[in-house]
Amino acid sequence: SSKVLLETISKKKNKVKHKRCYLSVVENSLVLTQTDGSALLTVPLSFILKCAHVNAHHPFVTRAFTVMVSIPATTNHPKLSTHTIVCETRAHFAAWHSWISHNIAANDRASPPSPFS
Repeated sequence: SSKVLLETISKKKNKVKHKRCYLSVVENSLVLTQTDGSALLTVPLSFILKCAHVNAHHPFVTRAFTVMVSIPATTNHPKLSTHTIVCETRAHFAAWHSWISHNIAANDRASPPSPFS
């Protein structure tokens, strides 16, 4: 797993918060774990629509990416959410970004081990 920051923006105050956590891959899901080991977020790769660079104005533009997630719903409208993940280094960012992008394009295949498993 690798150390990352999960970025959240509170809609009420429009404040950006960063939570320290670890990013890993467990059984074809991206898993974000808090520093105390408790689960923060689990996203099956099949739910990820795309993995994208953050916009140019982002303070961590060289090492952050967003994951756009579509959670299948029982109704006709899936729930969409976007998560921004800030990696420690550009190398970590590049490895995760390419790994996630590659694997969401290849949903039907068994995924290779994650860059930092």
